[in-house]
Amino acid sequence: MSHFTHRCAIGLAGALALSALPAMAGPFAASVVTYVPGTIRSDYQNSASALGAPSPFTASSAFSNAYVVTPFNAPYASSELTGIGPGGRLVLELGQTAETGHGFTLGVHAGVNLVNVGGASGAAGNPATTVNDRQADVRVSYDGVDWVTLANDVVFDVPSNAYSAGVTTPAGQTTPGTVDADYAKPFTIVDNGVTRAGRLSDFNGLTYAQMLPLFNGSAGGKWFDLTNVPLPGVRFVEFSVDPTDQQMFVDSVVAIPEPVGVGAIVLIALVAGRRRRRD
Repeated sequence: MSHFTHRCAIGLAGALALSALPAMAGPFAASVVTYVPGTIRSDYQNSASALGAPSPFTASSAFSNAYVVTPFNAPYASSELTGIGPGGRLVLELGQTAETGHGFTLGVHAGVNLVNVGGASGAAGNPATTVNDRQADVRVSYDGVDWVTLANDVVFDVPSNAYSAGVTTPAGQTTPGTVDADYAKPFTIVDNGVTRAGRLSDFNGLTYAQMLPLFNGSAGGKWFDLTNVPLPGVRFVEFSVDPTDQQMFVDSVVAIPEPVGVGAIVLIALVAGRRRRRD
């Protein structure tokens, strides 16, 4: 093999390895495949609002200020939420493939707002309740052709939280927190030695300060266990609302991809080192 051919082979392998890196694509929904609004307000019929990372602030024109997203101040604007009414359907393609066979690797943020009984400092009732209803059937696919039902009539009632520190008035703070919460960290609870998804009842009677250790750095949301999903991965997610069911709103969908292989990392390092020597 000539020096030129050898260099091209390594370069091609490095490019392929780079293309396989999850970090090269965002973990959030990247494109809309299908959108049928169903019976929903016209101002929430913007399918692109479900794409990309969530905003840490609400941006609704109904308020004079943009407020930090907390369990008591959920995303509200039509630029942040895609609505799916009865008879509607939304199919999204993820920027990265959610790993199957390894736990909670698919999260959904649905603009859930807890009823606040604690004033500016924030507290949930006991039991905790939500201001709004979100419900949908959820299916997933690897190729957009073959689909697996993840769950029917899912009630999305777990709130989001944009900052894990630095928010002192969660019911109406207009300045950023000091530490970003991780939207790509599953919101799970270890319950009697078993890991499960966080749920509404976990917030029963908690103040906002008590909720932060519960989130444990996660930005919250509803997470799905893909351990037993018979697919090589999940690249497409479908939300559908039956004609007799509640409406659904999607703020963001996030995937936890398969970790990068050691071989790919080593190969990229070799390519980078060779490039430095050549330069």
